[in-house]
Amino acid sequence: MVINPILFPVSTSCNLRCLYCFHREDHTPISEDFLMSDAVLSRVTSELLKVGPNRVRFIWHGGEPLLAGLEFYKKVVYFQEKYRGENQQIKNAIQTNGTLLTPEYIEFCKEHGFGVGVSIDGPEWLQNYQRPSASGKGTFQKVMDGINLLTDSRAKFGGILAVVTRNSLPHSKELYEFMRGNFQSFDFLPCFEIAQRTKNPISLSVDHIGFANFMIDIFDMWFEDDDPSIRIRTLNDITKVLLGGKPSLCRYSNTCPNFISIDYNGDVYPCDRFAGMKEFKFGNIMETPLEEILNGSEYEKFAREATFLSEECNRCPWLPACNNYCAYHRYIGNGKFEAKSRFCAAQKRVMEHIYKRIKEMLPGDYPHLLRV
Repeated sequence: MVINPILFPVSTSCNLRCLYCFHREDHTPISEDFLMSDAVLSRVTSELLKVGPNRVRFIWHGGEPLLAGLEFYKKVVYFQEKYRGENQQIKNAIQTNGTLLTPEYIEFCKEHGFGVGVSIDGPEWLQNYQRPSASGKGTFQKVMDGINLLTDSRAKFGGILAVVTRNSLPHSKELYEFMRGNFQSFDFLPCFEIAQRTKNPISLSVDHIGFANFMIDIFDMWFEDDDPSIRIRTLNDITKVLLGGKPSLCRYSNTCPNFISIDYNGDVYPCDRFAGMKEFKFGNIMETPLEEILNGSEYEKFAREATFLSEECNRCPWLPACNNYCAYHRYIGNGKFEAKSRFCAAQKRVMEHIYKRIKEMLPGDYPHLLRV
């Protein structure tokens, strides 16, 4: 089994107050400063490397993972070296909001090969409005300063993630030009969250067809630019599959069980989207060995249900490029995994458009093009 662990070194603690954060609309704390203890970090590292393959990738997430402090990540490296198996390769990646990046952090990441991905939603007016600091101030310049430190240092920059909200949808051209003008690798993720308190989509959630039209606009601009140095992760993945390859993103490859998330206290969940949801807690790594958790009935039930494909999906020509999309989106939208993704029509719309554009540019018959 290939496991990609997503770890939360602090609880939901964050120094930003993003308008679309589900903690905001659920009225749950977003500033509890609970840091993963040395005992938990040691056990987590030992257990993950014990059950992991020859190559293990640790993904440090949040909240804001850099709030854990540089000393915490020095301990991460120490425990990884302590428990590393013979010929076992270890990779680390941090997904940060970028405001806490310092030359010291970046030098550490560069020295130890940590990849750093940064979240920014777009140009200054949008970033400052949607992702203010805890004190209400704009964060755009701090994030850009952090990114500039990363690129100037030649540290491993994992690219940009931008959340697309109802505010973003009318501005596809502006967002593309901003991203394309500043970064070589970026991606757009739809804001679609259900507030657990109200069971309704949060106020900035996108409608699915609106997001599809946004991504079609982005694809057309990217396609016309014809610049191989510009990588848009989602569009790269769809294009690759349509040309006969295999998807790498989990939401297109039906590989949800390959991810687990571990909270600061050792609680084990599926990927980070399910973290904190009591019905998806598999156990605690301080009480039960990870191998036992992964072989337990609750994990096996989740793995079976999360990868379910309906008869409609199995008959769908777009199945190789979609696989019923993200299991989390299916569950929060319908309360069950076997339901059709609420992004189904939107995904088909995007894929049909990309397929048509690719087919128009290929002379004659292209044997590897997905047959639809």
